[in-house]
Amino acid sequence: MRSNGILCPIASLPSKYGIGDLGYPSYEFIDLISEAKIKYWQILPLNPIDFCHSPYASSCDSAIDPIYVSLDLLKERGLLNRFKHIEFNKEKIEYDKVREYKLFYLKNAYKNQKDTDTNEFKLFVSENSWLEKYALFEILLKKNHNKVLYEWKKADKEAFYHKEGLITKYQKQLEFIYWVQFELFRELDLLKDYMHNKEIELIGDLPFYVGLNSSDYFGHLDEFQIDEETDRPLKVGGVPPDYFSPLGQKWGNPCYDVEYMRSTGYIFFLNRIKKALRKYDILRLDHFRAFDTYYEIPFDAKDAKIGEWKKGLGEEFFKKVEEEGLLNQLIVEDLGDVFPSVYKLRDEFNLPGMNILQFTCLNNYDEVIENQIVYTGSHDNETIVGFYKNMKKEDKNLLEIKFKYAGIDRRKKINYRFISLAFSYPCKLAIIPIQDYLGLDNKARINTPGTSTNNWEFRLSSFKEFKKEIPNIIKTIEEYER
Repeated sequence: MRSNGILCPIASLPSKYGIGDLGYPSYEFIDLISEAKIKYWQILPLNPIDFCHSPYASSCDSAIDPIYVSLDLLKERGLLNRFKHIEFNKEKIEYDKVREYKLFYLKNAYKNQKDTDTNEFKLFVSENSWLEKYALFEILLKKNHNKVLYEWKKADKEAFYHKEGLITKYQKQLEFIYWVQFELFRELDLLKDYMHNKEIELIGDLPFYVGLNSSDYFGHLDEFQIDEETDRPLKVGGVPPDYFSPLGQKWGNPCYDVEYMRSTGYIFFLNRIKKALRKYDILRLDHFRAFDTYYEIPFDAKDAKIGEWKKGLGEEFFKKVEEEGLLNQLIVEDLGDVFPSVYKLRDEFNLPGMNILQFTCLNNYDEVIENQIVYTGSHDNETIVGFYKNMKKEDKNLLEIKFKYAGIDRRKKINYRFISLAFSYPCKLAIIPIQDYLGLDNKARINTPGTSTNNWEFRLSSFKEFKKEIPNIIKTIEEYER
């Protein structure tokens, strides 16, 4: 049975606190998409973001970023009384301002809570072994002014690895971090229960690589190719030069030691998937091609021109995933200029790939397969209105032929013509970014790959325009029986 979904980061939801969170904004959005007959909500990773605000280079991909905490829900629990009114930008997320504001109230709520005395809290801490490394890393990271661990003071670096005296020394700070995560997961669980009652499922995202400056890396050095004297990675991830990027892209994420992972039964990466599925119902594996072949670049290289393709975790790894019964909860990001072996690996395990209309809309229908998720665009693309505006005239003429062939009414707005095209495909699931439902231009773009500024900031000022769009969404869903 064919279905549909919407792509919208939680951070992009309207809120009086400067960013969408796990409280009222998400509940209202769930009500609205339920009314619109939307069955899947896809979000971006909830883990802590990096200094560029990217969720794809986190200090711990098991954790949830404290910026997503709901101050309103804390108030409902009697942990907060009133909030100081601050004007936040209604169309862009001001991350530093939001973080400072929420941290102040989180500390106040922590003083009033009694959760840390409960068995539920103690069980949460004992069942989440990543918490201690994450919390210690966050405390020492702040103490060392957010420098990468191998640049920390020697005593702090040694203390993190061996934990001598740290648990006692930082007991209160550790408990605060534990409690914040306890509260965030509690709020997420309640939200997911509400979604499931509305028959909506949550799709999340797992980056292939972990962040360099993270407890995932420094807490598990055996899993990576490292210089044992400095603990720096020997090789980092990226992509080679191409038509769009003559220097390639050097991302800086540490590359795995694939042979070591194989010797341990891939337990580290399997646990990453399991912990991500603790947050989400369905998981999109980002940069899927790296499971087949990945591009490694020397750590000290200036750019990505010097690098090598290496064999990834491959078939043996996905057999382990299959043994764990997790395959049916996975989607894979199989985009880009990939080797045929990437598609072979995908199809061997019947994993749904992705079809982005901005890359394929001028292709023939026979290139579309059923076991795909079709999107008008992803978080890395232009909005569909921006994409169409920037198309060459001859491509627009070809697109008109495609629309006509698909029986799409020319009187529809251009964003709905693309949405109709996506819905007309035989793919089992079609997911539309909220910007494309609203017909927004590239000012609403979420991320431009290869750039480090003005990304991840898009937010809705209100739900007003989306509410107006619901009848059109329902009509299109019903027209294409999705």
